[in-house]
Amino acid sequence: MPGLSTNIVSHKFPTDPSCPLVKQKTRKFKTDLSLKIKEEVSKQFKANVIRVTKYPTWLANIVPVPKNDGKIRICVDYRDLNKASPKDDFPLPNIHILIDNCAKHELQSFVDCFASYHQILMDEDDAEKITFITPWGVYYYRVMPFGLKNAGATYMRAMKTIFHDIIHKEIEVYVDDVIIKSWKSSDHLVDLKKFFDRLRRYNLKLNPAKCVFEVPAGKLLGFIVSRRGIELDPSKIKAIQDLPPPKNRKDVMSFLGCLNYISRFIAQSTVICEMIFKMLMKDTTTKWTEECQRAFDRIKEYLSNPPVLVPPEPGRMDPLKYIFQKPMPTGKLVKWKILLSEFDIVYVTQKAIKGQALADHLVENLVDEEYKPLMTYFPDEEVLFAREDISEAYSGWRMFFDGAANFKRVGVGVVLVSESGQHYPISAKLQFSCTNNMAEYEACILGLRMAVDMNIQELLVIGDSDLLIHQVQGEWNTKNSKILLYLHYVKELCKKFIKVDFKHVPRVQNEFADALATFSSMIQHPDKNYIDPIKENVQDQPAYYFHVDEEPDGEPWYYDIKRRTPNLGLLRYVDAREATKLIKEIHAGTCEPHMDGLTLAKKILRAGYFWMIMEIDCIRFVQKCHQCQIHSDLIRVPPNELNVTSSPWSFAAWGMDVISPIELAASNGHRFILVAIDYFTK
Repeated sequence: MPGLSTNIVSHKFPTDPSCPLVKQKTRKFKTDLSLKIKEEVSKQFKANVIRVTKYPTWLANIVPVPKNDGKIRICVDYRDLNKASPKDDFPLPNIHILIDNCAKHELQSFVDCFASYHQILMDEDDAEKITFITPWGVYYYRVMPFGLKNAGATYMRAMKTIFHDIIHKEIEVYVDDVIIKSWKSSDHLVDLKKFFDRLRRYNLKLNPAKCVFEVPAGKLLGFIVSRRGIELDPSKIKAIQDLPPPKNRKDVMSFLGCLNYISRFIAQSTVICEMIFKMLMKDTTTKWTEECQRAFDRIKEYLSNPPVLVPPEPGRMDPLKYIFQKPMPTGKLVKWKILLSEFDIVYVTQKAIKGQALADHLVENLVDEEYKPLMTYFPDEEVLFAREDISEAYSGWRMFFDGAANFKRVGVGVVLVSESGQHYPISAKLQFSCTNNMAEYEACILGLRMAVDMNIQELLVIGDSDLLIHQVQGEWNTKNSKILLYLHYVKELCKKFIKVDFKHVPRVQNEFADALATFSSMIQHPDKNYIDPIKENVQDQPAYYFHVDEEPDGEPWYYDIKRRTPNLGLLRYVDAREATKLIKEIHAGTCEPHMDGLTLAKKILRAGYFWMIMEIDCIRFVQKCHQCQIHSDLIRVPPNELNVTSSPWSFAAWGMDVISPIELAASNGHRFILVAIDYFTK
């Protein structure tokens, strides 16, 4: 059977290794049914759809389904196999959007792909997983069968690959159903030619018995699409009208499921079926009442003359949508809008702004000749405000802080005032976005850290943030997780003082810190720091090169450098080449135990050698040692009982013995026998 090239698509069926393999038991069939199964299996075998297999890992039973002509269709029960495979999330088209795209066209052609799933080959590594058993043998599908998980997603991916540039233009695709549409009847042959050229190019076959060409209307997914719009399929309406009243919860769910597919054709369907929906609520008895029967009959009556839906046209104004987009339309305005929409006149309300309100007020209240200016004098206006003088109430160190957050960045400002009245200002710009409360905490933390660095013992913290002051004093609870971290850090800093108090003041009394925070938030800092380069004179050769004498012994200059250990022993420095040789000899040399990195470094020290990064080199060497990777203990494994072993690996432990002198010497004069035993291979 011809099919799509595997370069375009092939169906892969991965399975979870942790899922157990399932082999279903063979089902028994009657003789006449078994002969029909043989006929269908032979037909598929000759078409090269199935193949014979032996020793399968997965095995599923067949489910014969009778057709209208007396023959059967072989389906396979892949439920166990489908549970072991992950889901392919490739999306299928939305049915309602696809139907809307096919309406309002003059001519359309409805085609169906021939044996759609069978035109896609299975991946060779996964083909034998879909094995099924019949009374006549065990077979597996060479092509993608029906009933297999993710088969629809794989086929839809193939169709999108083949027709990706003409979908939503000349054609619409829903799995194996393809609709060729044309706005004008004169363009339909051109669209069909483009579609058939693509079929011939990718060897995709159609089913002529299910294809209809150049028709003004046709059935698509339970709807009828035409130039008029979208209509319901009469067979769907008849199926709902012939339904008897539901008797139990299952019947109610079945009725609502049928109704949900055509709910867009029923105005206020949720309101009409409200009493029926309540029957599905928990802790309620499924009792069919008179109100449910009235809603049931009302739905049937409504479907006797269903409406024709027209999809929205781009560029055409929708009066009802425009009317109800307004938040507060009055009845008179709605009436005017509907009447004016007939003449393509649009009514636009004027925006309510303060300037227009003031202008209307001035027009209605004209100024006459008796106008007198208002009294602008306010009693005691020379007294601006009264405030507490903090400098007289508290003579110790004081800290004013404030944070400012605006649309540009965030800045913080702090002012430390000494006992003598000297001011120490500091400001900073935060390079991350934060809220105003977080900026206040950043400013407070900056000031407290500055006070700690200055070794201040007693401090009065003054700010205009109600939230921060009351949270630090414990009067308000902190619910924000980010603010809670700031609060804990502020309390940790307060422990470094002998005495620290917090006081809230109005913003008027915190002008200096507020100005510093605002200034630091508004200033623009360059993205890169420009540092003046430091010029140094570089010589072409070392200054004392000619003063170094050649070693008389021929060894390098660092060969005799020593280092003393804590017990006054001398360790000789070695170079990289000698260090590598030492590591290999001590770790993996003759009769060496392949110890870990730190033990290896200590053993090299005891041998009298040293270099600066010896521990790092030893650890890296052990990590790359092939014998250690094979024979060392496994980590990250469940605990197990300990077993006594005489030797961890080959040649790690030896046993030696000497046999006493032999009275009669050997022919070569030997009189002693030396026996060496490796305990691992003993």
